[in-house]
Amino acid sequence: MVLIAVSCQKSDTSAKAKQTQKPESEPKKELTFPFCSDNLDYSKKDKQGYFVYTDDFRKSGFGPKSAREFGSFSVGNVFVTFLEVKPIGDENTEPIAMLYTKVGGKLSDSLSIHETIDWEGNYEKRFCISKDKTIEITEASNAPDLEQIDAQGNAPVYEASAKATYRIEANGKFTKISSSGSMDDLKRVR
Repeated sequence: MVLIAVSCQKSDTSAKAKQTQKPESEPKKELTFPFCSDNLDYSKKDKQGYFVYTDDFRKSGFGPKSAREFGSFSVGNVFVTFLEVKPIGDENTEPIAMLYTKVGGKLSDSLSIHETIDWEGNYEKRFCISKDKTIEITEASNAPDLEQIDAQGNAPVYEASAKATYRIEANGKFTKISSSGSMDDLKRVR
């Protein structure tokens, strides 16, 4: 006669899962103003010049799948979170900085404020948030016209620039209060 004994032990998998999960990213700090693109440090790059993403970029409560919360501030009853988002694709050499607003715990609006793209030319979006919490965004782009390369291999280069100022409304929406230039208005520079 053969006797087989089986022992079962029920384990609490939910408690174990909670222990191994990484905690949600918390805002790092209350931002102080003025706060501008110059305050960001994306100097940690690989040999190809791309920003090195660490494991603190993870699913955010704002939608992006790979992001980290850098800081936050309030404008009246509007809670604003500064989020650094890992871009999709390889033309972006560093994170895209976004502002997300919440009113009463509900997502209200978002605004892209910082981005760098390098390809045959380049594109830069930079920002500065003033003490009164208005947001100034500048954009600049330059690129060769690869369809008009001359016999020496040179191509004409075009530039465009734009500037816009936004305010955060009581409902959490970003409202453009002034703008100049246009990214569609290309000017030949050489």
